[in-house]
Amino acid sequence: MAKTPLSSSDEYELVDEDRDIRGWKVQDHAGLVLGKVTELIVDTERETVTHIVVDNQTQYPIRDIEVADNHIVVAAAATAADAGTVSSTAETVRINAVTPAVDAKGDMRLQVVQERLRIGKRQVEQGGVRVSSQVTDQPAQAQVQLKEEHVAVTRRAVDREATATDMANLTNRTVDVVERAEVVVVAKEARVVEEVVVKRDVEERNQTVNETVRRKDVEVRDIKAAPADTEVHNVTQATNPNRIP
Repeated sequence: MAKTPLSSSDEYELVDEDRDIRGWKVQDHAGLVLGKVTELIVDTERETVTHIVVDNQTQYPIRDIEVADNHIVVAAAATAADAGTVSSTAETVRINAVTPAVDAKGDMRLQVVQERLRIGKRQVEQGGVRVSSQVTDQPAQAQVQLKEEHVAVTRRAVDREATATDMANLTNRTVDVVERAEVVVVAKEARVVEEVVVKRDVEERNQTVNETVRRKDVEVRDIKAAPADTEVHNVTQATNPNRIP
């Protein structure tokens, strides 16, 4: 039994495209989602699909699944890879060998397929500059000249006759003489001393993309019929390879 993934074969296609269940959700009988169908496994001798492949690479036989509206239900007793003989309502998904299309006039139509490159662009990060600010305490020093007043009292002996002014001041009196001094008053002023400018330059460049594309060509050759005796001789050689003609 020869088995091959349907998507990797150019010789087979589904008879009914509506039965293409690839991309459908797969769940068990309890409703637990098992994944999505990513591939169909084809038996090339029987020309039928025998297994489905889920996106976790698990395979389930086609006979052990039920096809619902938009999802696949795996039978209760089914196991991965090669489940037992649980019967189900799953239909056999058949495939056909791909043959050239023939129109109503009997003309055979073969398609020449050419792949083309479609180049797009997307942005990616490739590094840059991170700008951050940080506040630190730095010591500062300045010289300030301060003034201080000091009161000095001197007493000295005097012997003279009192005047009228002296007699007028002959009353109780208190005089305060205040000493003054300068002290440091600190005030802070914020000033901008430097400016950091971050500039982004955009550079454009051309890049050549080297890739390979596939092309399916149709070759037309004339077939020349061989003479009848030559055909018999060739058949004899093919039937008896050890016989000397």
